[in-house]
Amino acid sequence: MSDLAASRPRSATVLKTRLLDAHSDEFAAAPAWAAEDPSLEAAAARITAARRRFVLGAATSFTYASLLAAKLSARSPRSPSSTGLSSGRWRSSPTYTTRTC
Repeated sequence: MSDLAASRPRSATVLKTRLLDAHSDEFAAAPAWAAEDPSLEAAAARITAARRRFVLGAATSFTYASLLAAKLSARSPRSPSSTGLSSGRWRSSPTYTTRTC
């Protein structure tokens, strides 16, 4: 690399400097706008409410799954023949057709 190229600022650095100079007034006004505009607070409230619903929903799902697991483990174990799964055959059901081998 030549000494001339090493001494010149990169084009990305020059572009960044130009953009900051061109928009410095907008950047300075942004905190005041954010403090005064009620829509920013409304957006934050919606995000917070959605997160709260997500967390509560996950906790509810975990609770129901735990209750189901407790109920299933409390039942007495059944033999494979009473479940209809012995010998690879399906039990007949009144609601749908079944396969037999």
